[in-house]
Amino acid sequence: MNGAGFAGTRSGAAVSAPDPAQTQRPDSPRTDAHASQVVRIGAQSRSGDDIRARAQSLAEALATLGVGAGDAVAHLAPNGFSHFEVELAMRALDGFVVPLNWHMAPPEIEYILYDCAAKALVGTGSLLDSVGDALAPHVRRISLSPETGSARLDYETLVRTPVSQTRKGRGLESSIIYTSGTTGKPKGVRRLPQNQREIDARAAALRVLYPSRPGARALVTGPQYHLFSLAVSMTYFGAGASVTVMERFDAEEFLSLVERHQITHTHLVPTMMVRLMRLPAEVRNRYDTTSLEFLIHSGSACAEDVKRAMIDWLGPVIWESYGGTETGALTMIGPEDWLSRPGSVGRPFATGEVRIHGEADEPLPPGAVGQVYGVMRGTPDFTYHGDPEKRAAAGLDGRFATGDLGWLDDDGFLYICDRMVEKLISGGVNIYPAEIEAAILSHPLVVDAAVIGIPDPEFGESVCAHVTTTEPMSQDELRTHLRSRIAGFKIPRLIVFDDDLPRLENGKILKRALRDAYRTGTWKAP
Repeated sequence: MNGAGFAGTRSGAAVSAPDPAQTQRPDSPRTDAHASQVVRIGAQSRSGDDIRARAQSLAEALATLGVGAGDAVAHLAPNGFSHFEVELAMRALDGFVVPLNWHMAPPEIEYILYDCAAKALVGTGSLLDSVGDALAPHVRRISLSPETGSARLDYETLVRTPVSQTRKGRGLESSIIYTSGTTGKPKGVRRLPQNQREIDARAAALRVLYPSRPGARALVTGPQYHLFSLAVSMTYFGAGASVTVMERFDAEEFLSLVERHQITHTHLVPTMMVRLMRLPAEVRNRYDTTSLEFLIHSGSACAEDVKRAMIDWLGPVIWESYGGTETGALTMIGPEDWLSRPGSVGRPFATGEVRIHGEADEPLPPGAVGQVYGVMRGTPDFTYHGDPEKRAAAGLDGRFATGDLGWLDDDGFLYICDRMVEKLISGGVNIYPAEIEAAILSHPLVVDAAVIGIPDPEFGESVCAHVTTTEPMSQDELRTHLRSRIAGFKIPRLIVFDDDLPRLENGKILKRALRDAYRTGTWKAP
């Protein structure tokens, strides 16, 4: 068992923010804490100073291309050094990075490029090729691959551009994170302009969420286009920690990296925890994990037996956070509190607030189930890019509706019991049925479709589609149709051809009946 005992110094009963004066932005001038900072990805490594210098050169080059404050640059690449460099460069320009999931289909990428009015797209050559004609004419292509075409700029040339001035930005930087909605169209979530007090409050909250110390060594386990991994990468980098980034998650490789680099801080989603616990005990025990001081998980609900087994194995170092793309993290819970309150996702930390409201927006008392609303007070508010009206409709007394149903106990600990919206979470990734249903219904033989999440022992939920057709067709035929329209991780694992979908009197498909049948084990193939 890991005996690091980090939780002993971070009691879940009183999580407090550090002094904002001690926080540091990732693009701040180097301090002694950065002296030996290294970023490792695969077999390659770079110093923190090298990454910051390359980011300054990239900012200079982008400025000459007309990229300035408030502009967007999209990023389409697997995990790599460019995620740090592009992020820092756009912060220096007070612009926005738009991280793109490189598993998305070209039409999905095209929509986002137009919606955010990206002035440039940074990506590997193969991914730029896959997008092809989806690129708008005004979007400059910047290739991370050595070979470039006549319509492309070479990334390595740009990061060697002579720097005429050091650019620090004014603290207005942010990413635009696209998250699908119940309408099926992605929404760009971006922070509003920040004043210095809000910058400090945001930094202070991140330091509580991802604590660091001199000499810390962080491990990034997930894709850097995901907000969770991006926040972990940039927060620990900004604190001067050395950062190791996995190119893709592998359970045994995770343990090997923890031992090899004496990792102190890391993060997981529940699917990764399941894969770790599925390793044979002799494999888990082969690696020394006693360097771990802090492991935080988020993204979706974790089965209680899996989390308890992780704590038994690694010791009292496992924390959990809850929030969303719009709100950021709102609550945290440490191992001791979780063991006494299994199933809770914690209490608000720093300046966070969580309230439960009923159907008439009335506040509900402890123990009553209702819609979860939350906010991190004093930090920058967000808007939906190009749709401020939608943002205005999503709030209540300054708090945002997370889309979940939950309740608070008498001590203010939050428990999540269901979701208000139809989204499902598979492997920590939000997936929205409306988008998949629209793609399914585009097939000429399909007349109706209902997409739901069904229990999955590894991913939490997997995508299931019940489909009504005019003529017989195969699952493979429908999946082939979907591959050119939606990302692979959204394509249903199970497709049921069903001519008798349960419906309400108004004709709407009763999805709850479908979900309940799977969860209770009563579903039978038609």
